[in-house]
Amino acid sequence: MPTEIVSAIEALGWNKRLTWIPYYIEMADKLSQYKDNRKPLLDIVYALDKEFVGYITADGGGHVSDIDPFTVYGIFNRGIKNDNRIKICQHFKEKLNIQAAIPSDFDGVPVLDNRRSIFYRTENELTDIQPLWNLFLAVLADDKEKLRRCFDVVTAPQGIKWNITMGLYWIRPYDYISLDLRNRDYLPSLGINVFDESNIDAAHYIPLLENVKEKITSSAIKEKNIPEISYQAWIAATKSEKAKEVMEDANSIINNENMHPRKYSKYIELLEETHNLVLSGAPGTGKTFMAQSIAEEMGAETKFVQFHPSYDYTDFVEGLRPVDNGNGQIGFERKDGVFKEFCKNAIKNIADSEKTVENLTKELSWQDKLEQFVEDAMENEKTFKTVKGSEFSIADMKGHTIVVHNEQNEKTTDVTVNADEILDLLTQEVELKIVRDIRNHYGRKFATQPDSYAFVIVKEIRAMETKESVVTADKVEKKPFVFIIDEINRGEVSKIFGELFYAIDPGYRGKTGVLVQTQYQNLVPESDVFAKGFYVPENVYILATMNDIDRSVESMDFAMRRRFTWKEVTPADTQDMLNSLCCVDKAKDTMNRLNQVIADTDGLGAAYMIGPSYFLKLKENEGDFEKLWTMNIEPLLKEYLRGFRKATEMLKRFKDAYYKKEEVTEDTSDMFDEEN
Repeated sequence: MPTEIVSAIEALGWNKRLTWIPYYIEMADKLSQYKDNRKPLLDIVYALDKEFVGYITADGGGHVSDIDPFTVYGIFNRGIKNDNRIKICQHFKEKLNIQAAIPSDFDGVPVLDNRRSIFYRTENELTDIQPLWNLFLAVLADDKEKLRRCFDVVTAPQGIKWNITMGLYWIRPYDYISLDLRNRDYLPSLGINVFDESNIDAAHYIPLLENVKEKITSSAIKEKNIPEISYQAWIAATKSEKAKEVMEDANSIINNENMHPRKYSKYIELLEETHNLVLSGAPGTGKTFMAQSIAEEMGAETKFVQFHPSYDYTDFVEGLRPVDNGNGQIGFERKDGVFKEFCKNAIKNIADSEKTVENLTKELSWQDKLEQFVEDAMENEKTFKTVKGSEFSIADMKGHTIVVHNEQNEKTTDVTVNADEILDLLTQEVELKIVRDIRNHYGRKFATQPDSYAFVIVKEIRAMETKESVVTADKVEKKPFVFIIDEINRGEVSKIFGELFYAIDPGYRGKTGVLVQTQYQNLVPESDVFAKGFYVPENVYILATMNDIDRSVESMDFAMRRRFTWKEVTPADTQDMLNSLCCVDKAKDTMNRLNQVIADTDGLGAAYMIGPSYFLKLKENEGDFEKLWTMNIEPLLKEYLRGFRKATEMLKRFKDAYYKKEEVTEDTSDMFDEEN
């Protein structure tokens, strides 16, 4: 980090108050070294606990093949606990060799919504990421002209908008201001008007930034720099939120309620009892948000996927995937799907919860040594020999497996070895004199090829001269794992689940005596936890969503449907989503009036009611009900009325209800085309 910046920070005393600033600035400099080779950066990211990076997945699941610097910052600038943010910062400090101290506070740092924590569209990974790097590098190089061009390119895709200004503030907090909600609320008090979200481009952002800097330089405002503005905005918002929290607690005491009741308790109880739950109902009722909130209230590990017509068994369960053999030839390798991998993590959680802190600490120490061994072996291209003299090297370490490369292997040059078994052999201090000792330890009838490599790897790690780990593990608690399937009916469910519709049956949860033989069972290695067959552990819950009016609703056959419990979510169930609006009462009244007419209309009914998610757009358009009708509600109703013979008259009835005009009572029973 430049000396003049350090001196300025110390002179202002920000190193004593906002301790995050030096770390954030230096981290940006460190990330720039990966601009032309992001594979090592991805390895650093995925070396984090899945709890922190499980949401960073490619379209359809699995690891991404590229990543931008702002998404990396977003990992510890999301809605997570500060303790976890510090853990993540510790990881990056070690991996990126950051000299600045780990932040002890994150005061005034804007954070992302957990639902939008990635700065690119997963389906456009190949085209959206490089422009983000271009903007990042333009900022670090202080290239104003390039920054203007890159800013407009990056803000073009939907979903980024204000978030990119947060990213600029993270990497250079003294030079760029974040236009997060807190700052947007605070800046008008300084005489700085913020433009509308639809106008986010360089032509609007740069003049606002210059206005902020001019007010600081001229002492027109009390804040001496941009971080102080964000800090004061954070203080103001925190006070407001604290006051609201106090009032809510006081009301709960007065009403003799629990201090912190679970908002979705009835759904949680239903899910815990049935294990498989589908939230169905009208569009816009917030079912997806509700599913994520249910999992959060349960304190669960989650995985989110969205079904679509191209989603299949290989994505969900397992299948053959193309792999580069390294010699210009493409082969195929069996890979676990997203659900099977999720179940493995849940099983590991159960196993770890039964271990003592002593064993977990020992395992963590051996884990460090295993990673050191793999890293050293790959960097120095070391080779090893099996007991029979076959030479091999370490090619890679992916999750719970170590990839061993052996040119002399007649069947395949690459063999996967179970890293969890190696850790178990090390932790349990299993005495290994011959390879067969591994087979005997696990009670296997036959020897496996990976045993020969595991034997050598364990011996090598035990012989390593490394310091003992001083890290103490925490006790692992058994927790629920909630697998969220959005729009479950849009995929061919029976084809996606295959033979798993037996395994997901609530009656078979956690029963290892009733194992399902998957389509690729013969290719599952002996070291795999599902070597003898697949089952869903008892701590895994499936929570799905679907819209009742979708044409694909009936695509689920009865064998699948009866394994799920169905719970309808109505607009009334989730109308408290609108409580954050300044026009909350009017919004609720308008929605309920309109929905009553829709529900009473023959040919439509309650399934076509409009959910509160549509009315949340009032927050974006500053409470403009006319704009909401024209831009959002009316186009949706026109789609509903496609094929109705008197669609114009029916639409007028809905509009009258929306604007609280005299309602038309004309009978609508013959207004739609029977042929449609």
